[in-house]
Amino acid sequence: ALKLYNERRSHEHHVISNLYGEYLTDIGNHKEAAIVYQSCGELELAMTSFEKAGLWHHVFITSTQLGQDETQRKEMAFKIATKLKTQSQYSVAARILLDYANDSVGAILVLLEGGEWNESLRIVHLYGHIKMIDEHVKPALLDAHKNQLLFIESQLSTFIHHSNRLG
Repeated sequence: ALKLYNERRSHEHHVISNLYGEYLTDIGNHKEAAIVYQSCGELELAMTSFEKAGLWHHVFITSTQLGQDETQRKEMAFKIATKLKTQSQYSVAARILLDYANDSVGAILVLLEGGEWNESLRIVHLYGHIKMIDEHVKPALLDAHKNQLLFIESQLSTFIHHSNRLG
């Protein structure tokens, strides 16, 4: 089997690699599966495995290798950015929206959602979306301020409660 595997261009190598990639996928080892799929030229499967492994850099590299057009890359960017937002990776999600979807407004909104005030302001000014300061940045800051005040009040209340109990 190893002799056949070492002959990288052989049909047998392709079959063995595909089967091994399927096995790795089945056990949840998506990063290794992606590498195996890529080594045997199964770029679609590699891209899917890279995505499942959370390796978004490699997803876009493989997308380029596959010759995907701008529309396909944008769809992939929105999909990955949405997933990253659910994982609270707002800065990375915004970067993907900027780099691969050319969506500066979406990137700003994601940064505001994640409380990334400085970066959102930088992008607002970089892309000339000055109206967004009054429409989105200030309301987001005021909302975050209100939430922080509520949190502090709740912590103070808890502190006073425990202090009185101990005192």
